[in-house]
Amino acid sequence: GKFAAACFGCIFLGIFTESITVIRRHARELTRGKAALLQNIVMSLLYTIQVMFGYFSMLVAMTYQVELFVCIVVGLGLGHAIFNFKPVQTVLGGQA
Repeated sequence: GKFAAACFGCIFLGIFTESITVIRRHARELTRGKAALLQNIVMSLLYTIQVMFGYFSMLVAMTYQVELFVCIVVGLGLGHAIFNFKPVQTVLGGQA
């Protein structure tokens, strides 16, 4: 029960950690043209959150529970696939 919940929590931790990358990219676009101080505050806050969740992931890995480590890796992989995957665009002539 509890261990299964921890495994699912680790998967979601990995997914959320990857989602912060996309949120930071969008925030960069949204704050473009705004005051430099606002840009700095928003980007620094998002970076801090991303690093914090990265350290949480590291702490899970440092428990030496292989299952939890695998769940973190699976979550990071799923998060990357969900939020950062961009299909290859072909140009005229069929070359990628």
